[in-house]
Amino acid sequence: MQPKITSEVVIRKIFNSEFFKEQDASVSKRNGASTSPKPSSFLPMPSASCLSCGGGGGSRPPCSWQTCQPEWRNDWGPGISQGRCVNQRRNAHHIYSSHSGSGSCPSPSSCSHQTQYRTMCSCTNAFSCPFHGWSGWSGSVSQGTCRKQSRYRDYNQQTRYDIREGNCNGISSSCGRKAVQLQRLVFVQVRVMPPLGGEFRGLTSHPRLVVNAPLNSVPEAMH
Repeated sequence: MQPKITSEVVIRKIFNSEFFKEQDASVSKRNGASTSPKPSSFLPMPSASCLSCGGGGGSRPPCSWQTCQPEWRNDWGPGISQGRCVNQRRNAHHIYSSHSGSGSCPSPSSCSHQTQYRTMCSCTNAFSCPFHGWSGWSGSVSQGTCRKQSRYRDYNQQTRYDIREGNCNGISSSCGRKAVQLQRLVFVQVRVMPPLGGEFRGLTSHPRLVVNAPLNSVPEAMH
């Protein structure tokens, strides 16, 4: 088994080589000293640990840290019922990410609890209001009397539900009141004259319209 050769052993072999011995001998001869070789001990021996310094130090130690970012999603609750308003809320989702580096790393970050609130409405919108046809006149009129009759027509309302934030201001939820008409009928007796030379045949009653006016008017925009 070969002995392990360390960096210090290599350095000592270099400093104890023939080159350094000759240099010691020449110096001693000029000074009148003995020319017998001596170990070169006038140079400092570097330590083995300095061989790994490389002039710039060692590598920076690895490190890791974690960051957090809040994320908002469309997960509002509770749900919205038709024709009603509701207070909704949602919480932020926390998205964590891991990072790595070397040397001095930043401090990890965390997320705090965050909640958002809003009011949402499902608004009833009567967006189309055409009329139905008129109904028949109400009631009957006895002979020789007056009586007020009425008829009406309603809207053929078409409805949808619009989602609005906050409230339903400015949205009509119905077409309004139905249109009504009134009239006054009177039965009058009319003498029916017989043909020339004939006999009198008595009286007969015929209805006659006296008043025919609408009770209320409907805006043009509602037709």
